[in-house]
Amino acid sequence: MDSTMNYFVKLFFLVALSFSVIFSSVGMGYASEVHPYSMWLKQGESFDLEQYLSVNESITAGCNEDCFDVDLILYDATKKEVVYQDIDANTNPKITAPYDGDFVVNLLLPNCSLSRGCKVWLDLDEEG
Repeated sequence: MDSTMNYFVKLFFLVALSFSVIFSSVGMGYASEVHPYSMWLKQGESFDLEQYLSVNESITAGCNEDCFDVDLILYDATKKEVVYQDIDANTNPKITAPYDGDFVVNLLLPNCSLSRGCKVWLDLDEEG
């Protein structure tokens, strides 16, 4: 009888631990969001992403609460010319491909309140 009771007690704790792990990873807020490209940048740093985009396909960016501005610039990868940009003072810029092609997306962090940097991210918005 004791071994059966021990078995059920161990099983109960194993199930409880499993649920705890599953539900704790479902948290809310930017820290638990999944972004295809996320990184820490210091003020003034930038990140380039080479990406094929279809016409009207968009890329958005964002940053954590310690950041006050993120800029996105879209370059034609062949011509090396700016084809679209969102450099307004905001934390959620969006750029849209004007035609099908290879592009370079430049994410720039002009304003971060922390010397260690801010978390920034890029998301592909296929709906445009």
